[in-house]
Amino acid sequence: HFNPGIASSVVTVALLYTMMSLGFWQADRAEFKDTLQQKIIERKSISPAGLEELLQSSEDRRYHPVVFMGVFASKHILLLDNIIYTRPVGYNVFTPVILDDSKAILVNRGFISQGNTRDQLPEINAPRGRIEIRGLLDLTPSRTLLLAEDVRQTGSWPVVLQYIDLSEIEQLLGYQLYDMVLWLDPD
Repeated sequence: HFNPGIASSVVTVALLYTMMSLGFWQADRAEFKDTLQQKIIERKSISPAGLEELLQSSEDRRYHPVVFMGVFASKHILLLDNIIYTRPVGYNVFTPVILDDSKAILVNRGFISQGNTRDQLPEINAPRGRIEIRGLLDLTPSRTLLLAEDVRQTGSWPVVLQYIDLSEIEQLLGYQLYDMVLWLDPD
């Protein structure tokens, strides 16, 4: 004869509700990620445009392929800390590219592994001279778990950052940045 108590029934109903809510949340996240992946694939098939040719809305520009000429500001390398890529920990390397109109865009050049210690920063070089740059526009990486406030080492480069804040970086660099970042084309 099955006769559950009131307390166990309440706990069971609460857990059932929680588990069902989490399941619906997971389904919504999966749908969001599928939609996002389709959008990226769709936008990659568009022919690249110049930065000045794009629409004003950042959502319309997101994941849009672009091509432009510019010069890497190789002295001003920024390292986004606490990145894990295929197991090793390291940094995403961001370097501003100076455009013709004295404005710059922050370019994510990819992942680099951390050295043996956190005090030993990797040596990073940037191409010299005016070159053609291709990639996809995106919003700045979101602030996730912050382990510390952003490090503002204005005296030495590269600078290690906990998050990307374009207005803070503009103050550090002394020139205006485009309102989005570029994920550099692997080629």
